[in-house]
Amino acid sequence: MDTFTYTDQLIFNELNIDPFKSAHAIALKLGLSPQKVRNRIRYMKTSGLLRPDFEINDPLLGHRVQTEVVASYYPPSIGLQREYVIFTEIETKEQMDKLIRYCDEHPYTHYRAVTYGTGSNLYVQFDIPTDSVGKMTYANTQIAHGLGIGLEILHGTGQSLEILPSFSNWSFFREEWNFAENKLADRGLLMNSLWEDFLEFPKKYEPEYYFKAPEGKYIMSEMESKLLRELTINAKIKLDELCKTYGRTKSVISRYISRLKERVIYRGKLLFREEYFGMNSFQIVSGEFRHGSKIAGDSLMTFFRSNPLPLSGSIVTDGRRFLIEAIASPIIIAELNNFLWEKTVGSKLKSRTTFIPKTFLYYFYPENYKGKGRWIEEREYIIDQPLQVIKQ
Repeated sequence: MDTFTYTDQLIFNELNIDPFKSAHAIALKLGLSPQKVRNRIRYMKTSGLLRPDFEINDPLLGHRVQTEVVASYYPPSIGLQREYVIFTEIETKEQMDKLIRYCDEHPYTHYRAVTYGTGSNLYVQFDIPTDSVGKMTYANTQIAHGLGIGLEILHGTGQSLEILPSFSNWSFFREEWNFAENKLADRGLLMNSLWEDFLEFPKKYEPEYYFKAPEGKYIMSEMESKLLRELTINAKIKLDELCKTYGRTKSVISRYISRLKERVIYRGKLLFREEYFGMNSFQIVSGEFRHGSKIAGDSLMTFFRSNPLPLSGSIVTDGRRFLIEAIASPIIIAELNNFLWEKTVGSKLKSRTTFIPKTFLYYFYPENYKGKGRWIEEREYIIDQPLQVIKQ
């Protein structure tokens, strides 16, 4: 019977850092044959460690196959701004259903998740045209007012960071984590220990790699906007299929994709089964920094950029407030909450458990794009039409 091997762990680590990396490049680095790498990736997919291929019927593109790799784009690079919104104090299923329909109806919705903590909440990310922030705030305020629920908004104009989990302490042999070298003898917390070490020896925590956001604004062609949707569905889609769909040559399609990866796509994201690593707790944590706290500013971002923990997610902050999406084991999540409670304004800290089956990622929507760097921003499109769900 086949099992996960140390070689699998090495290959997995390379894919986790950069899932766009070819089997040939991985083989060259690890001293393996490309066929060996391909075979082990295939095994990790059939065994369920990596997401297996499956078919979907996309409403815009039709039949598509999804794989274990998707593309994450950087909104500011194409003139969009990510808004982080939490609808709170949701008391009835009817209210929740209307909110979800509002997200489905709104053309600029990027992601939504049902959360629980001080009642039921809906956490939503919108990627909106930079000049439409006021319209979007009005729309969200109206939906909250119309349903009689609460609303929290964090504008995505500050710092943001995607957290890449570290698997350096994971044993594929034992299928468990081993933090023995990092634990304190007096039962102190791992995260506190790492933070104190980070403050004393910051150079130890300089990351070998991190996701660097594309610089400047890129004016996409309409073809590139369509290809961006393709890549957010499946970043491994074959050139032959794209050539057949769009009637372009391989060299043209390849050139478009290369430009998107250089100017728009933030990273390739590897989709793996978090539960295998015990990472089965997903929380949205928000709060405020204490004035003058060491954790405020760049320190928290630098600490999590190096990420010595088996924790996946993201952080966004406007310098005063922060919001963290965290997927990890229940123990690490508990440590994260304790760590933040001690080092921020404890009374402002809110931790919401995310109901994973009720999360949904919306693929990039090229129908919003007019071309030449322009987006549809009319009031009817952004406000009036989505708000019709209140009346239904």
